[in-house]
Amino acid sequence: LCLIWVTMYQPAKEDCPYCVSSLIEVIPVYRVIFFPILFIWGWSALVYLWRSFGINYLWILDMDPKTELGIQGSASLAATMTSFCLLSLLLYTAAVKTGFSFLQLPLYVWPLTLFLVTFLACIAPPGAFYYKSRKWFFQTLAIIAQRVVAFFGPEVRFRENYVADVLTSMVAWIVDFENTIIYYAAGHGFHPGDSSNHPKHVLTAHILTGIPYYYRVQECIRRYLDTQDKWQLVNCGKYLTSLSAICISSIGNYVQLDGHWSAGKMVWFTMLIISTLYCYVWDVSCDWGFITRKGLRKNIGLTGHKWFYIFACITNFIGRIGWAFTITPYSIIPGLGHETTKTIAGTIEILRRCQWTLLRVEYEYMDNPNKYRSIKQVPILLTFESEAEQIHPMRAAIIAGANLLIVVIVVIVATIHFHSIKEN
Repeated sequence: LCLIWVTMYQPAKEDCPYCVSSLIEVIPVYRVIFFPILFIWGWSALVYLWRSFGINYLWILDMDPKTELGIQGSASLAATMTSFCLLSLLLYTAAVKTGFSFLQLPLYVWPLTLFLVTFLACIAPPGAFYYKSRKWFFQTLAIIAQRVVAFFGPEVRFRENYVADVLTSMVAWIVDFENTIIYYAAGHGFHPGDSSNHPKHVLTAHILTGIPYYYRVQECIRRYLDTQDKWQLVNCGKYLTSLSAICISSIGNYVQLDGHWSAGKMVWFTMLIISTLYCYVWDVSCDWGFITRKGLRKNIGLTGHKWFYIFACITNFIGRIGWAFTITPYSIIPGLGHETTKTIAGTIEILRRCQWTLLRVEYEYMDNPNKYRSIKQVPILLTFESEAEQIHPMRAAIIAGANLLIVVIVVIVATIHFHSIKEN
């Protein structure tokens, strides 16, 4: 609330760094922190729902129950990161608006400190900052990275499949991370306000955007080689259409829909539509198994909540439209700027991915559709006595949902406000 209140005021000084440009150019830096926080909030809600319906996500995702964060751990981590992020953003925004910096520290200290602390926490040594939980994620990344060509590395497990799919939703974050590193490494971040210094590496942005999709193509090919399941080639086609849209966008530098249409732009837009519809149909029919040739799936894990599956099908389509903007770096929604577009599209895509994760794991638990495990039965999800308080009643979900809503509102309102000030 304080942050929203501060952003309503015009900068006290006209000269940079106490100017609107200083606010605009650090948005990618804060998005690097915001997007993972948003996903962790979503993860805490997912864990609550899986545990509530007895879905053994630990076994499906090959997680160790002793090191998994659980509801309380995930929500606590997200809440801590949210507090530091909002505090840093508030101090930076207040300094730009009023011309007074807390403790007389330079402006660049606030976003840079937040970025460095978060980065160091991610690479902290054993025994610090949930090392064993981070180890699961980084081990999975290492296995995925081995598969530069489909023949390399071990066979694809569900956990590698899932993490690689999540990475396709984090391409906006990957590009922001690159820009943030270059922004400070080149020294531009130490002189905020000069928007001409803010990096826009169009070529590398498209390359980085395409890397997660390339690895998913390799995983699909490897799955086909190991299982001879022809549907893996159909799944591979989904990622190839996405890569095609990314490549065409890179060649023609197509970023927005306007009145100027060339042959290349029409091809790009057509491929974008095909890719979006392709991904959506695959989501609801194959990843969730909800819509089949015989009708709607009857064997559902969220017992008594069939309405949610229908709701998810509708919202997933809306989310896939937002996803189309994430695979087009520097895309612009008509009437909005690039930073506003990227923040909104990235937020929608992460929320869509969280919803997708809920039903993807549920379907894998119920039916073993892709034969990632040799047996259909899954062990019962055990709830230890220390976890009972986390699950009953919905305290964790209510806290997670409330804080998630606050974070989303604060970031989006601040972004739109900065953009409107700059235009005026």
